[in-house]
Amino acid sequence: MKTLTGLFEGHLGIEIEEHRVDLNTKTLSRAPHPQALGDRRSQPYFQTDFSESMEELITAPQDSVVGALANLRSLQAILQLNLQPQEIIWGLSMPPRLQESDVVFLKNTFHRDWYLKYRNWLLKHYGPFHHIICGVHVNYSPLDATIADFQQQHHLTSTVTAKNRLLFLIAQQIVGYRWLVTYFFGAAPVSENPADDLPKQLRSLAPVRSFRSSSYGFANRANVRASYANLTKFIADLQQLIATKQLAGMSEFYGPVRLKGAELADLQTKGIEYLEFRILDDDPFVATGVSAKSLYFLQFLVADALSQQHEWTVSELAAAEQKNEEVALQHPQQPLTTDQFQQTIRLLQRFEKLISSAPVKLQPDLISTLQWLQSALDHPHQTVSGRLLKKIEHGSLTAFALHQGQGYRKQFQTSPASTNFPQVPANLRQSYIKLHQVGLPMKLIEGGWLEVQLPSGKKTVLHSDADLNRLGY
Repeated sequence: MKTLTGLFEGHLGIEIEEHRVDLNTKTLSRAPHPQALGDRRSQPYFQTDFSESMEELITAPQDSVVGALANLRSLQAILQLNLQPQEIIWGLSMPPRLQESDVVFLKNTFHRDWYLKYRNWLLKHYGPFHHIICGVHVNYSPLDATIADFQQQHHLTSTVTAKNRLLFLIAQQIVGYRWLVTYFFGAAPVSENPADDLPKQLRSLAPVRSFRSSSYGFANRANVRASYANLTKFIADLQQLIATKQLAGMSEFYGPVRLKGAELADLQTKGIEYLEFRILDDDPFVATGVSAKSLYFLQFLVADALSQQHEWTVSELAAAEQKNEEVALQHPQQPLTTDQFQQTIRLLQRFEKLISSAPVKLQPDLISTLQWLQSALDHPHQTVSGRLLKKIEHGSLTAFALHQGQGYRKQFQTSPASTNFPQVPANLRQSYIKLHQVGLPMKLIEGGWLEVQLPSGKKTVLHSDADLNRLGY
């Protein structure tokens, strides 16, 4: 079978949830969302989630891991530079310890009126702790050329059908190998809250790789399930769950991959636009909260899916789900089973063969990532959860998280602008910051300029900060 174009290319975006925490109280900040970050009704870059302290940063789609992380670094810098003096960013997916008064404040304080009805639904059905667990979502769509190759290869007359089939193959792959993502990058070994939803018998397992990635973490109830066996079944399951009011809508589906684009009923005919991978924990060892290694691993999985084009069976998907549960709730230093280890070896061997298909400038980063994966497979203490083990004190990561948060805040405050805003020309840096704060869609274009979409819908190109001043911003 002919290799598809663009195995390691496509469009990539990152969304990360993270809490503002008060250094004095060592819990969720009660300060309001920074006013300088614009109107949350329309902001594409800065949002909040279930609590007012729960910031959500959303990059624009980028054409590389480097570009996505550069954009995320800039967003983190803008947020960090607008924190209150006593605030830091909590770098863990599992929230800090909440006292009873904090829970009351959480329940009663919410300033997005347009979202309040749905938020109250979530509070009623899940309680206060479930939705303050944070995570990373990675959005992906392939190149048009990749879809065209796949369409020609399979003699499909419809581009929509080709894209749906291709993207669902990738979705299955991510679901099928979620357990390996959890092994390498799980980062939620303990819960700081005795009053949360974790069963008492589960707490004795701590530390684990990732409570968040288990069925006891950020997941739907056990009876709320949508099958990834095929696209038709997936859509039918979700429609049934919504019709029977087991889900309020698609946004309440917390599966490992979401299909984004048209309305659910129109997904088959109008097509999937992109995939949302929802399987990464926040990484406290990285200032941006997302490591390059984790994104390159996802790129490897996508490239392998495009190359193998394996359609996962119901039994294979069920086995993969069980593996993820086992791996998530294992001690971080526990090696994979022999079967899991051998399966991983075969996967990494395929990764190695794929590297030559990547753009030349990308190959050194892929080689470096593969070397780390091979080493962390043999040495579990090198995984993210393995590294976190040394940071746990008396069953808690609070001291570590506060230390990291203060360090990263100082780093953002003292770093030169060229570090906080990589890839942004100095003569457009203030415009870049302002446009993110206002929330106007924009992108860096060839020549080092900024293309901006104005509220009227008209696009204009900025060559210097003076151009933005002339527009009245």
